[in-house]
Amino acid sequence: MSQSIILELQKQALDSTQSVSALLRKALLVATKLDLADGIEWIEKELSTGWWNDSFEATPAWRKVTGRVVARNPLRGWQPILIDNSELARIVSSRPIPQPASEIEALVEHKEGGTLLVSYHPEMENTLRACMNFRDLPIMCEVSVASVKHILDEIRNKILRWSLALEKAGVRGDGLSFSITEHQQASTVHIDIHGDAVIGNIGSPNGTANIASGAGALVQPHSITGFVSEIRKYADQIGSDPEDERAIRAILNDLDEEAQKQVPEPTKIAALIKRLSGFIGRTADTVVQLGIKAIAEAWLKNHGGL
Repeated sequence: MSQSIILELQKQALDSTQSVSALLRKALLVATKLDLADGIEWIEKELSTGWWNDSFEATPAWRKVTGRVVARNPLRGWQPILIDNSELARIVSSRPIPQPASEIEALVEHKEGGTLLVSYHPEMENTLRACMNFRDLPIMCEVSVASVKHILDEIRNKILRWSLALEKAGVRGDGLSFSITEHQQASTVHIDIHGDAVIGNIGSPNGTANIASGAGALVQPHSITGFVSEIRKYADQIGSDPEDERAIRAILNDLDEEAQKQVPEPTKIAALIKRLSGFIGRTADTVVQLGIKAIAEAWLKNHGGL
């Protein structure tokens, strides 16, 4: 029997001298040989296309970094901007890193410390300028090199977990070939892009051991009350007139009422949050409004879209 490509993939994932780009190419080979469409889609993103076409909310949390907002002073260079509102500071200090792995590797190569500057979407940068009265000064987010390197580590970890799950499911391969049974078992194992788990049957080929992943279908009441509490802080900054504010507060009250139930109804919660997000989306023209909309959409994403 030839060397198992799954075991080779595991060894490469554990070898820090091997580039993440090279690891992704081998993972793409495995995913393509096994006809794993979701794996191919994710690996292609990491390998070549990047996450440029994804919204902030759709980008995985591990591909976002937190830094500090800076503006370029013509005389003093890049200077930090003090934002008094802590929630607003948290929102604008988090940036997605959409570049494919090869570009990230080039950015952080030979850099053990220091920082990098990450741009904002032009609309967001213009909004920041308007809110902070910075006129034409360039505004960016300064992040640590270490936080960007973490993205490469997470890609490596996901491929390692995926290859281990394939092996546990009985998928090892003979050289570059896989049997029909291995193809069938591989179809039950999926990379959880947004979380740490691997979804699917990862026991023996005839086993029943399953790992549930990610968001989960059950909505916990405390997660609703936490969401409502977060939004209420800025409720008076959402609507453009008293009628709008009343409508938004009614939605928040309905969410609070649902949270009091022993078993909240997921479909009702989803409908209320989508109404809230849609309402803000029609009128969002400040950083606070955009941030609240992002919180609503992120909550839905973190709970599987409900």
